[in-house]
Amino acid sequence: MSLQFNATNASVTTDYDGQWLTPTVSVLATITVLSNILVCAVVLSQRRMRTPMNCLLVNLAISDIIVALFAVFQIVLRDELRYSKGLRADLLCKLITGGNFTWMGSAASTFTLTVIAIERFRVVSQASNALLTSLCLKIILVSCWVYAITVNLPLFLVVRYKELTRSIHCAEIWSHKSYGQIYTIFCFCIFGVIPLAAMGVFYTLTIRMLWKNRVRATAASDLRIIDQRKKVTRMMIIVSIIYASCRLPNLFMYMLIGYKDRDMYSSLPYLITVLLVCINSTVNPFVYSLHSSRFREGVNRLLFCRRLQGSYGVQQQT
Repeated sequence: MSLQFNATNASVTTDYDGQWLTPTVSVLATITVLSNILVCAVVLSQRRMRTPMNCLLVNLAISDIIVALFAVFQIVLRDELRYSKGLRADLLCKLITGGNFTWMGSAASTFTLTVIAIERFRVVSQASNALLTSLCLKIILVSCWVYAITVNLPLFLVVRYKELTRSIHCAEIWSHKSYGQIYTIFCFCIFGVIPLAAMGVFYTLTIRMLWKNRVRATAASDLRIIDQRKKVTRMMIIVSIIYASCRLPNLFMYMLIGYKDRDMYSSLPYLITVLLVCINSTVNPFVYSLHSSRFREGVNRLLFCRRLQGSYGVQQQT
């Protein structure tokens, strides 16, 4: 099974003994779904947590849940499903086991992280009333998923059922090999190089602005707001670094395999990049818990019905 998450040939039979991947992905997917559902519940169930920033984190959590669920179909449950030849088998590959929706979730997370980087800069560089409006937030969220669907459309056209001697295969069947190679470069740029460059630029500008604002601040309340914004920005920089560390290797391998031997999908280095993609979808809620006292308190409030004080007094545009 092509285990890449940005274009999909779904074959779990490998030259390397990769039997460890199935139970590992199962555990990671379970943790991912439960922890990201908790993120959504904390934000949506508590009115004071429904800030524009947290709504973007909910969108990121939904993206990670989609990645995890369809990774299970692609890696864990693929051989349990029955394929009949023809259109039905093609549809099963396109919609369930081929990994197209997994990649759609990954595309949405890329978009969301880039928007968050831009939003952090906008918040710290403008006045205290620089909150996103409800309409603007809705436009961003709709645009995110329109983008994720649009860039993934080629896969819905080329991923098809292909039966091999040793395995069932959901393969990318391009009319010309060069088209597939161009698409791999496109994916590496649009989901790797370009968004990460944008995040780097905007977070660099944000850090500089925060430093200048702190130097100029005089009132204790201003310093408190700046410190809170620094914590949120630091948390999102960590999330972005984890994204780069976990997603770039898979994107690079996908591009490399497009120009070399497709048997590399069964190699240990490639399987490790698949595991990194799964890990990336798992860790974000734990980063929030470690770096955000407000989120930790929100979890306690939700799970243990504790009446919490203190953190919710911080201004919500942070």
